[in-house]
Amino acid sequence: MKLYTKIFFALIFVYIVLLASDKIYGFFLNENVYLKQVYIQKKKINADFLILGNCVPNKLINPSILEKITKHKTYNLAETHANLTENYLSFYVYLKSNKAPKRLFIYTTPESFDPSFNKFSSYRFAYLMHDNEVRKTIKISDLNYYRWSFIPFAKYRYYNSPLHYSALQGAMHYFANSKKRIVHNGYLNFEELHKYRSLYPNGYRFKWDNLQEKYLIKLIFLAKKHGTKVILFESPFYSRKNELPNRNEILQKIKQIADKTNVLFIKFDTLKFPKSNFANNDMLYTKNIEKFNILFARRVLL
Repeated sequence: MKLYTKIFFALIFVYIVLLASDKIYGFFLNENVYLKQVYIQKKKINADFLILGNCVPNKLINPSILEKITKHKTYNLAETHANLTENYLSFYVYLKSNKAPKRLFIYTTPESFDPSFNKFSSYRFAYLMHDNEVRKTIKISDLNYYRWSFIPFAKYRYYNSPLHYSALQGAMHYFANSKKRIVHNGYLNFEELHKYRSLYPNGYRFKWDNLQEKYLIKLIFLAKKHGTKVILFESPFYSRKNELPNRNEILQKIKQIADKTNVLFIKFDTLKFPKSNFANNDMLYTKNIEKFNILFARRVLL
């Protein structure tokens, strides 16, 4: 057999292996109900109140407390380090399998627009790359990953370990026929810091990413299109004097977006919690989280 013929059949073999791996990974990821994007499609949440944001509301807003006070089913769809573009795509995926919530709460702070703090995690949507809106959003947010995704299995191999572990979990769920969900309402318990730690160097100036502004507005309009009332909110916040010189300027820009889109922007930093209540600038200690959730629930009922 000539050399080029051997090379041809070797390439065919590699392609078949990669294609098979691609299908297997996609299947098992779609069985991993520990992933929020999978859980919201398989379990039909149909929440009245939906929370979006990054790790702060994921750890701060406890749906169980809100439900007791508001009598409205609540789900926390926030994800660790998720930026506003990812929030948009999460809500888009949610709507494909669930009815629109009555109210959508979007955690919106200066960090939401600063790429140094939050990012778009393409791997969370890897098994949904067949969807046109998912592909389009990933192309805008992560062009290099988008280009590699056309090669079979590359979209699962590109970010490596997060998806390997998740696919293995999915396989265990599938073969064990698991119906359990540890965080059934999306709330993430966490081990808090024992001593206050600032997240910022003194004098840090927040950056503004226009793409995040674009997708926040797109998210608001998507929600309104489905009859959902949108509320932007910020958590309680602590900083030293002059630690963040342009923070108020960025908050004012967020307020302008809220006014332009005719939505409410609630600034809970006006509550002025003392430093002793905080684990870091924007995260309360566990003992204070219930107190904040009660205040939050009462505020959203207004």
